[in-house]
Amino acid sequence: MISIQISVDVACPVDFAFNYLIDPDNYLSWQSGLTHVSADPPGPIRVGSLVETKGKLLGRAITTVAKTAELEHNKRQVYESVGGPFYYRGELRLEPLEIGTRITHQIHADLDAFFILTKTVLYLAAKTKLSGDLDVLKEILESLYSASAQP
Repeated sequence: MISIQISVDVACPVDFAFNYLIDPDNYLSWQSGLTHVSADPPGPIRVGSLVETKGKLLGRAITTVAKTAELEHNKRQVYESVGGPFYYRGELRLEPLEIGTRITHQIHADLDAFFILTKTVLYLAAKTKLSGDLDVLKEILESLYSASAQP
């Protein structure tokens, strides 16, 4: 089992960040390594939504399906895998700050035999990926929010 938690502070309101995060059409713009995303049902995430993603991890092509288990408007999304090479459970939490939003992404994953052999490498790669993804998300949200606030 590996556990990773990364946070980033973004200069935009919680509702702006939340609405961006729950739209699977935005995943490819901020989640590195993804090549395909589809949601069932289409549109913003809700409890029970299934999201299939395809991409690469450590050079290995993977497809996963995650189900949204919990969703608290402007606060958090909890999702867990229901298909793919390993089980994971993740949570995206949003906290209001004086001038923006703190987004925390936490993931717990049970690894299959392939990944257990490379657990340390996978942990470091996943931590670097999540950190980079949140940095990209910060840039996108701040840019979009800044553009929407212009008269």
